[in-house]
Amino acid sequence: MDAAVTVAIAIVLIAVGLVAVLVALVPGDAAHRAAMADDVPGQTAIARHDLARQVKSRVQRIDGVQGVRSSLRRSRLTVEVRSPVDDTSTVKRDAQAAVQESLQDLRLVRAVRPRVRVTRTR
Repeated sequence: MDAAVTVAIAIVLIAVGLVAVLVALVPGDAAHRAAMADDVPGQTAIARHDLARQVKSRVQRIDGVQGVRSSLRRSRLTVEVRSPVDDTSTVKRDAQAAVQESLQDLRLVRAVRPRVRVTRTR
């Protein structure tokens, strides 16, 4: 009985070790994004957090915006806008335009897909 328990524990530990090795081999999302793609030698990069903050700052300047949260995960930029305005369609349209302008200004090497959500606050 003791030998069977020991073998079972060893098998479980080997399986956990293999999973840990596989997880370590899979690359994560880079901390920085290459930006300002042009013919000038060298490379410019921006941190994912700073990119999200740049977009958030631009969206906060829109009329009718009460608050903004933004995050960049892999290639998806999520911008959540809160607005007290009854008709949020104009706020959403302006926010989408501001996000697009901000991304165009940065000229990222790899494309980012923005998602803008607007919720009405009371």
